[in-house]
Formats: sequence, structure tokens, C-alpha cells
Amino acid sequence: MMTGMENVLIVAGGPGHEAPVSLASSRFVFDNAPVKPWLILLNSEMKFLLTNDFHASVTVQGCLGQIRDGFDFKPIHLLPEELEDKGLIHNSVVFPIIHGTFGEDGALQDFFRTLGFAVAGCEAAASRICWDKLLCKLVLREAGLDVVPFEVITRATIPDKLPFGNQPHFIKPCREGSSFGVIRVTASEDLVKACEEALQFDSRILIEPEFSGRELECAVLQRRGEILVSEPGEILKVGEHYSFAQKYSEESVTRTSLAGLSQDLDAKIRRMAREAFEVVGGSGFLRVDFFLGNQGKLVINELNNLPGMTEISMFPQLFKAQGMGSQELIQTILEECSTHVAKAC
Repeated sequence: MMTGMENVLIVAGGPGHEAPVSLASSRFVFDNAPVKPWLILLNSEMKFLLTNDFHASVTVQGCLGQIRDGFDFKPIHLLPEELEDKGLIHNSVVFPIIHGTFGEDGALQDFFRTLGFAVAGCEAAASRICWDKLLCKLVLREAGLDVVPFEVITRATIPDKLPFGNQPHFIKPCREGSSFGVIRVTASEDLVKACEEALQFDSRILIEPEFSGRELECAVLQRRGEILVSEPGEILKVGEHYSFAQKYSEESVTRTSLAGLSQDLDAKIRRMAREAFEVVGGSGFLRVDFFLGNQGKLVINELNNLPGMTEISMFPQLFKAQGMGSQELIQTILEECSTHVAKAC
């Protein structure tokens, strides 16, 4: 049982492209919570359904979920009233698991903190930094941490040639997740079309050189104020980049494994992950993604303040490899949230 907290409210779904992933992640949290949770499901119109029966409300196939038909969703402004009617306003922790828009951008955190709830994970300010790839890179770089080289592009500044030489480049929206809008470009003549496509997802996009080497990730978790950093894991993939289909489809050929690095390199990666967590003002948990070049160059690719928690997601798998089971992981996240709020009060 969590100290001082009787209820867990899992918020899932939402208006973004990653809603199916969010619903699958919410099953993992629901099934491993220390108390039977309530589920706040948000649809694409930002209307809500409050339920404590996950499996009657959501279907999950592989790592993607879908809200079942036949439910009446209510306007979001009625949520506080319904929570009050169910006795869920007090002694409750909100566990946000909306990946992408409204979840990772700080809006959800602001909304529930305004209502007086403790919210698991990063607070709104840190969430906004992590969600905006440009802002995050600027903050990390200013702190002296190495990041992937980049240039910023808007509709008014689309270049006509690849800025980092003849190697392949990646175009990506500044504010999007799960590889939506990410395009690999190998020739300057394809650059304008790729930029225009990526700009459909965001008004600002990044262009970065492709990193030849290994893709590594560290999971970061607070427990009783202590920052725990997992051993690095590696994304073992087939194809040009880690696409949405590779991450979440039932036909995925992507696998994760512990990276098997030297002791010095392992320590360096963990140290950079911890520093990145502290630099952005992280709390609760997040994931730090790295590239390790073939020549040994180590750079941070991005931070994910609400990492996937499906059955195959890297975040829970990394802590599982270190002996922390799924139930212990979720309870740790919730207890850290309630402890943090108690101290603040």
C-alpha cells in the first residue's frame, strides 16, 4: 500500500497519434498497480470515460490498444465532479501514461496538479523540455552534454541540400513521438519533399546526420529520493530506423538486450543519463536515449519523460534485468510521487 495514498488513477488514450500505444501501456500499469486502479480514458475529442474495469473497456492486441465501442464519453470539464462523486478527489495519485500530445507535453500534469492531485513522473516544466526535441537539445548542450548535431527548419527555411555532407540524414518533428513524421533522406533532391512531409506534424523540424553505430537506452528511476540508473540496453533492429511499426506491431523484428559494454563505458553512459535527468529537472522516472558511434563517440539522442510500458518496452525490461519486477517498479513510481507531494506540503 502506498504511503498516504488510497487510489490510483491511470490516464490513457488521448488525442495524439500514440493513443493505441498509451492504451497498451495502461494495461501494464493497471495490472501491476499495488491497489486496484481507476482508469480515465480520453478519446480523440478529449472526452473522458471513468471506469475501474480495464478489460471491459479496452482491447489490446500485441502492443497496441483500442477503446471498445458502446460507451458514452463526457466533456472533460465534468471530470472533477465525477471524481468527487466516486470519492476519488482525495488521497489519489494520477499515473499519466498518455504518450505524445497532452501527456508528454506537460498539459496533463498541469491539468491534474491544478485539481490538487499528485502526479507520477516528471512535472510539467521538465515534461515540456523533454517533449520538445529542440528545447531539450539546447538545454542539454548548454549544460555541456554532447547531443546529436542538428539544424532547425521551418517552412520558411527549408534547405535545398543536406547540411551535414553526403551521408544519410533524418528529418523529425520537434514535438512528436514514436517515430511519427521521422523520415530518412539519402539525397539532396529528396530533402524538400521530406521536410514538407515532416512539417505536417509540427511547425518546426530538426535535420540530423545519421549516426552509424549502436542505439542505447538507460532507464532512470527515483526511489526514496535516490536516483537509480539502469544498465544500458541496446535496440537490435532491422531496417533503416526504429519505426513505429518496428516498435509496436505484432510482426516487429526489433529486440532489446543489455548492451554488454566495457565497465568504463557503462559508467560513462549511466553518469550522462543521471546528469541529463538532473539538468532537465526530472522527477519520478524517464528514459535517456543515446547513440554510440562506430568511432566511440557517445551522444544523447533524446529524453522520453513518459516512456512506453508495454510488455516489450525497454523501460520496464531494463529494470527487470536488474531484479526489479513489474509490480515493484510501478509501486516505486507511485510511492515516490506520494512521498514527493507529502514533503512539498
